Amino acid sequence: MNYLCELFQRRSEMTFSRFSLANYVQTDLAWGLALLACGHEAHGCQHIDKFCDDFGIDSEAGIIQKSYVEARSIALGLDG
Repeated sequence: MNYLCELFQRRSEMTFSRFSLANYVQTDLAWGLALLACGHEAHGCQHIDKFCDDFGIDSEAGIIQKSYVEARSIALGLDG
């Protein structure tokens, strides 16, 4: 899972002529959840909050809160 977080970071620092990470709607949500699943709470929450702010989604919405719970359970080794 840490590899995925590192990949997001590397890709965010690259320059593209087309289709950078910012072009994909759910990048911050996916990146944030991956960070949460790796135990990087504060950084993960920043990305998820950005996603919610950018798209007018209530961060207290049930689906967002369920995502937090699932990602945190992975970080704690409670995913199965």
